Amino acid sequence: MSWSELRQRMLIVMPELDETLCIIPIWPAFADQIYCGSKCFEFRKRMPRKGVTAFLIYETAPISAVTGRFVSGRVFEDNPKSLWAATAKGAGISEQDFFRYYGSCQLGVAISISETLKFDSPIPLADFGCNPPQSYVYI
Repeated sequence: MSWSELRQRMLIVMPELDETLCIIPIWPAFADQIYCGSKCFEFRKRMPRKGVTAFLIYETAPISAVTGRFVSGRVFEDNPKSLWAATAKGAGISEQDFFRYYGSCQLGVAISISETLKFDSPIPLADFGCNPPQSYVYI
């Protein structure tokens, strides 16, 4: 399947799809929390590109495929202590793991998660013509 065919297929489930689409790698356990609604924020060490609101979820090994998407209403950037205070309730991660992840970082990013959709079947990353992402992949 070509990228244009895949994009047309995705427009059915992602009408908000615009010029910039972001693939974001997420561990399967966290992806499950996102799909069931218990994880309301995805944490990163750097901001996604300005204007990106639609994220495809690439579940890391052993899934190794794009399994769904979410829309972000807002992206927050602040020091980790303030981020934790604002997001702890929907973090989906323990406080200890949160601060271990950020380590000595001065700033952190919290991407709010809304409008989640798990696809009926995973989409192989090869269909997007890219390698497994380390942070963000824009397509």
